[in-house]
Amino acid sequence: MPGKPSPEGPRPKAKGWYIAIHSQTSRHPICPPGTALMWEGYSLLHIFGNSHAQGQDLGQPGSCLKKFSTMPYLFCNLNDVCDYASRNDYSYWLSTTEPMPMMMTPIRGPDIEKYISKCAVCETP
Repeated sequence: MPGKPSPEGPRPKAKGWYIAIHSQTSRHPICPPGTALMWEGYSLLHIFGNSHAQGQDLGQPGSCLKKFSTMPYLFCNLNDVCDYASRNDYSYWLSTTEPMPMMMTPIRGPDIEKYISKCAVCETP
């Protein structure tokens, strides 16, 4: 003999939109009230690799990478062989207002972090 029908379960939460926010400082921005932080990262503007250019819409999540890399480009050929960026590939990152060294000497290692804008990706309701 069958039992009583169970009550209807909760409906799944509606998925919102993802937005990227860029601070143009060395500090991560805070998500607006009513949104949820998805991840924090570094503000990517543009990459050029394997003779292909790719710009990033600064309002989209793809402009906020979790890891900073001067060569964030990986490409795969039709034979499923993937290679990292080569010497003629480059990337542009949104900068902070931190003044560059007077002599324009190369910036090495972790010292570059203060020159790269931080970002956050937030989910709206």
